[in-house]
Amino acid sequence: GRSYCVRTQRMLNQCLESLVQKVQSGVVINFEKSGPDPAPIGEDGLVDSSRPINSFASQPWHSCHKLIYVRPNPKTGVPVGHWPIPESFWPDQNSPTL
Repeated sequence: GRSYCVRTQRMLNQCLESLVQKVQSGVVINFEKSGPDPAPIGEDGLVDSSRPINSFASQPWHSCHKLIYVRPNPKTGVPVGHWPIPESFWPDQNSPTL
């Protein structure tokens, strides 16, 4: 992080501009695993019942809090697409109300 010592309005504007340039657009998502693990698939594409399923091992991806970066269009600065949110997450700029 960085600390700022602001003494004037002009200095405040410069600090805010510096911070705004460093902000990345993204979506914070909380992933949680639900349900049992599927049966392991063998090399032949069939269920391999000889390999045990270890459902008690806690994997780091079972519960995680992540920031998913959403790339902006370089020409317009507007984020491209809707991934990872299935519907349009960004408000329509032409809509009179939200």
